[in-house]
Amino acid sequence: MESMPQNPNDPTSPGAGYRLVGRFLEACDCNAICPCWVDEVPDDDECTGLFVWDITAGEALGHDVAGLRVASVSFHQGRRRGSRQNVVLLVDERAADHQRDALVDVFTGRSGGPLAGLAEMLGALVAQRSAKIDLTWDGESATVDIEGAVATASTPKLGPSGRATTLVDPPVADVFGTPAVVGVSDRFRVELPELEASIDVTGRSANVGWFSYTG
Repeated sequence: MESMPQNPNDPTSPGAGYRLVGRFLEACDCNAICPCWVDEVPDDDECTGLFVWDITAGEALGHDVAGLRVASVSFHQGRRRGSRQNVVLLVDERAADHQRDALVDVFTGRSGGPLAGLAEMLGALVAQRSAKIDLTWDGESATVDIEGAVATASTPKLGPSGRATTLVDPPVADVFGTPAVVGVSDRFRVELPELEASIDVTGRSANVGWFSYTG
């Protein structure tokens, strides 16, 4: 029997779209909870933030990318949506060239789908490069170090029941993920000349959660 041809517009077809599942860590220099999560103006009207995607399963543009990580370090003023951020995109050094190219397309929003919102917020991609992204999970806590230039650790905020506080279905859930476990950082450090950022603070917003994207 003759097989049916692949539909190039079908995101499950090899070479088209992306399907990604994993965990995220988000941290910034705002006090907890960062107002950007609810589409409000950040503390002091500006925000330097980190978002790390830890991909546990999935493919991007037909390439298996399970086990790889991507980090975005950004700066913006005013509300996140429409802010035109300056971004440094760091892709796992373990990625092959074809995997890296696919991940850059997806995580700059060029591949459309739910992550198209990243393209709408992007003002300038000031740098993109490979990096060693060390990430450790301990339940609802996470620690990341990116070549000493970017580092943070998240500890969840607990409610009176002893359960972690969560943020469910915020305005940025389509791009970030939901629910997010609300936490604080024991340290948030960014030293990136490309972003002209030099930050070393404690006790700021740091959240973790799960993402699932199909585009």
